[in-house]
Amino acid sequence: MENELIERIREYINAGDRLSKENKSRLAFKSYMEALYAISVYLVYRDLGMLLPAGAAVGVLRSRYPDIYSIIEKHAAVQDEIPPEALRALRADLEKIYSMI
Repeated sequence: MENELIERIREYINAGDRLSKENKSRLAFKSYMEALYAISVYLVYRDLGMLLPAGAAVGVLRSRYPDIYSIIEKHAAVQDEIPPEALRALRADLEKIYSMI
């Protein structure tokens, strides 16, 4: 199960990268956020052995991984227009978190 979750995370990141290169910022941002949510699911599964929906997994992160939770919360607040710097910041945070799992 862990390998499948990691593969899903990688797929979201790759999709976000492809969409970003195609200048589809909103879709790229969404793919990167899905990767962050999938990382939440993965971490909860790895730590607790429970497969939770993304929303519940993010809630668990609040107490177990507050740094990751704050990154998700920060990026989830971005709405409407996605400035290029917001997309780059999200991608950088995502890569940092992904490299830790």
